[in-house]
Amino acid sequence: MNKKITIIIPVYNRESLVPFTIESIQNQSYRNFECFLIDDGSDDNTITIMRDVIKDDARFTVLIRPENYIKGPAGCRNYGLDLAQGEYIQFFDSDDLMDSEHLQMKVNAYHIDTDLVVCQLIEFKNSDIDNLYGRSSIDDENDLSRHITGEINYYLPGPMWKRDVIGKDRFLTDIKIYEDLLFNLINRVKCKHVTVIDKALIYYRRHDETTTAKINQDMVLLNQKRLAWDNIYKVLLGEVKDKNQRSSAKYALLRYSCLNFYYLLCQRSFVTSGRQVVAMFKYSSSLKDLFTVTKLLLLSVVPLLTSKGYLVYKLKNEK
Repeated sequence: MNKKITIIIPVYNRESLVPFTIESIQNQSYRNFECFLIDDGSDDNTITIMRDVIKDDARFTVLIRPENYIKGPAGCRNYGLDLAQGEYIQFFDSDDLMDSEHLQMKVNAYHIDTDLVVCQLIEFKNSDIDNLYGRSSIDDENDLSRHITGEINYYLPGPMWKRDVIGKDRFLTDIKIYEDLLFNLINRVKCKHVTVIDKALIYYRRHDETTTAKINQDMVLLNQKRLAWDNIYKVLLGEVKDKNQRSSAKYALLRYSCLNFYYLLCQRSFVTSGRQVVAMFKYSSSLKDLFTVTKLLLLSVVPLLTSKGYLVYKLKNEK
């Protein structure tokens, strides 16, 4: 099998890291791919360095995100998808590294009845590639609630998608976090047969400062969480036919929304808190859910008076 793969990598101010990412892709045992390095407006030497590294390798193309695509990784990925010629799509990040057998093992794992191939990944911190930790434990469980809660996390570079499966679906650009989770969910529900490679083929770089570490400290990101969950809810209504799956996924969204509500309340963000309340009722699937929401609303006087959302921690432990 020698099908073409399109690798799509958004890049922004990665002059010190992206050469290592490119090198790991150049060292792939599988050779039939095109790789789009899409710059998102870097103001350092990233573009010059990328062009220098790939100058003798025609499989790589440095592109600059056009103005008609929204700034950010989602806009860059959408641009790459619109240009892709490969039968398979592999998203990747500009600071991570590929195992040399990454592409080959994924292509080999595609069989006649396979809709999607996903691999494990393993983490390293900053530039300490010799110190690996946090290997993922991805399985092929088709339980969307577990995807939403993060018990199953494909991460964006984990799957290799068929371009025909993605079709015309694109990354949402009106949300700044979880757009990768949402993209994975939208396309995952189309797949009946998933093959999981039980080997870490991605070296995922953790930085000291990450977006997810700041989510509960940044009001803009808290509101983005609410928007992301609302879009996930729309996916459940439109794509998920199994009532039990839909109910369990809605409950996962309900729990997260209740947590978000208390964080927002503690920050005195009353307008966004009110919008979150509407979502909480929307995600309720049973009288028990409605009782939970009502109880939390009655107890909301506690964080209002104390600015401490300690009830959140109790909620976190409730099953």
